[in-house]
Amino acid sequence: MYVHSTNGRFAKPEHTCTPMGHTSSTNGERTHGTTAPEPKKESSTEKKRKEDMQFCSRVLEIPLTDIEVCWRAGKVDESKPEYCRPLIIKLKDEELVKEWTKDGVPTLERGDGSRTSGPADSAEVLAEAFSSVFVHEPENLPDVEMPEGNCDILNDIDISFDKVKHELETLNCFKSYGPDNIHPKLLQSLADDSSFVDAVVELFRECTDSGKLPEIWKSANLSALFKSGSKTDPLNYRPVSLTCILCKIYEKILRNEILAFVEDKISPQQHGFVKGKSCLSNLLETMDCILELLEEGIPVDILYFDFKKAFDRVPHNRLILKLQGLGIEGKVLDVIKDFLIGRNFRVSVNGQFSSFKKILSGIPQGSVIGPLLFILFINDLPECLKSTVKIFADDLKLIANLF
Repeated sequence: MYVHSTNGRFAKPEHTCTPMGHTSSTNGERTHGTTAPEPKKESSTEKKRKEDMQFCSRVLEIPLTDIEVCWRAGKVDESKPEYCRPLIIKLKDEELVKEWTKDGVPTLERGDGSRTSGPADSAEVLAEAFSSVFVHEPENLPDVEMPEGNCDILNDIDISFDKVKHELETLNCFKSYGPDNIHPKLLQSLADDSSFVDAVVELFRECTDSGKLPEIWKSANLSALFKSGSKTDPLNYRPVSLTCILCKIYEKILRNEILAFVEDKISPQQHGFVKGKSCLSNLLETMDCILELLEEGIPVDILYFDFKKAFDRVPHNRLILKLQGLGIEGKVLDVIKDFLIGRNFRVSVNGQFSSFKKILSGIPQGSVIGPLLFILFINDLPECLKSTVKIFADDLKLIANLF
């Protein structure tokens, strides 16, 4: 006969005289019959871990067994309750996304005061709200003259076998697929197939030479994440865009070529999306500037600007003109034009899609090259202001003495 001991293991009982039907454990307490081990209580950390894994499985549409394997591989320290979450790194507002995933998008208010009747109806209202922020611009804009002394031109990019293979091998296989339904895990698994890599290289070279991208690459599936305010107001939702993975690989190669060309032309006041700079460098330079002025006995005023819907309202034609002014021409400029113009999107709510809407302005949401295009569009902003400015993407600090 075996009994449950205090160390949590089964062991033979000591030879003690006990009444029939009873056994004695090592601590001298009597138990009735053979005592089964008490089930181990699940800790709050373990419960939270399981909830997070189920959440990942539901949102990313990956089997729970695969999630568990990846989660264990990402655990950083057995002794700590914190876990590395490689699968939801892209979901920055984790609690917000959980709430949205659990409850879904509620019924929304239309402009006439009525409410949506279901997911498809809500998707259509959200699509209308997201497209309402776009701006129209005149087509006949003046030509841009190249700055004096600017002889550098970028009119082509190098697409090699090694570059494409590297991008395929380093794909994040936990990213969601886009409208073409090609999963990054599939593309990553084909990175060792030279025939496939050759085919992708030929596709990318054809895109560059023709200045045309596949139409599916210019489509996006959008989900709506609640920000703040009333949940019935469609303008209180933030669009999260899913685009084609192959297009993102091509964008990355294109971005690297453009960045190498314009790196020394980017304003030193810009700290967003720039290598070697961050929020911290922005703050340190701001403090340094303020202290210098105070030491000279000059009063300092700081004005903070946050441009509303800045990325969605970038006018395409003026962006193209500014890129020309930086020396980007030929095939590269043609590809960027085609990338920006003729895009469309649809919104998904609980598996129901809206109709496709045209994108009339703005930097494509969820794109790889988008942030670089934005900072190039506002690159001349510091030159237009007399006061010192510090910029992080579309957030601007103006340091001045207003009196």
